[in-house]
Amino acid sequence: MRRIASEGGYNRRVASDKRELPDLEVPDFVVEWLGHAPLGRALDVGAGSGQVAAYLARAGFDVEAVDPNEVALPELRRRGKAEGFRVREVSIADWVPAPNQYALVVAAAVLHFVEPEQIAAVCWKLSRALVPGGLLLAEVLTRDDPSYQARLAGDEPPLAPATFALRPGSSIHYFGPNELRELFSELEILDYEESRRAVPSLAGFRAGATLIGRRSPDVQWAA
Repeated sequence: MRRIASEGGYNRRVASDKRELPDLEVPDFVVEWLGHAPLGRALDVGAGSGQVAAYLARAGFDVEAVDPNEVALPELRRRGKAEGFRVREVSIADWVPAPNQYALVVAAAVLHFVEPEQIAAVCWKLSRALVPGGLLLAEVLTRDDPSYQARLAGDEPPLAPATFALRPGSSIHYFGPNELRELFSELEILDYEESRRAVPSLAGFRAGATLIGRRSPDVQWAA
């Protein structure tokens, strides 16, 4: 069963397939779909401590990990040196990756932290960063998640529809039905799922959407 995004990262499991990497924890959907992406350059957006970036690097990708979080950056840089991937200290909202560059783009548990007015532009940039035939893997929290209902019932009003402040300068947006799919409508959608999963440690569940998109080899976009 797939794991879904959580606020602090994702509910994780140790990857186990023919590329078993027992010291790294990665989302199930990345493990499941990695073999469908052509080898080449990979972009890990919101890379955190770099576990997904390391997984991609060990699988043979030329990886660039992007994250602006000052708390996570020391570990991300350390892992980048050890595993051979590059680190870019920048928010994806403030950076425009070159178009037609990446065989694989991973955006796991990051897009719901993008300001609502910037989400469409970020998804547009990520789509155009793919080479023809390239794969995009994305995962977000949805409005079925219990934390959304808890915030609705809280004292702090939303900043925008389904969007709440986390701390000064940051927010979380809960995606509505098919919202993620519509944001990547220019891609060929290979798989899309909105689901709940029981989490015994929370005595409840988490809810999220997972999207697998592919840039058609026949689609040409202007730079």
